[in-house]
Amino acid sequence: MLKYYGRLSFRIRPGKDAIIENNIEVPYEIHLVEFDTQKDFDHFKTDEERKKFLHLKEESIKSTIMIQE
Repeated sequence: MLKYYGRLSFRIRPGKDAIIENNIEVPYEIHLVEFDTQKDFDHFKTDEERKKFLHLKEESIKSTIMIQE
């Protein structure tokens, strides 16, 4: 990720007492990742080295929500 100017801004494990309201399952862990530009993110997504490990991501992540500005 650093190769493409990405950074892990937050890694959160929300406790039950931290949830005020929800209409989806409470996740075990939340990662907030940022990239400087859309181009950096696009390069990250197409990185051949990263693609070799996508099966690990797919086995461990239930869902992904993307927020773009």
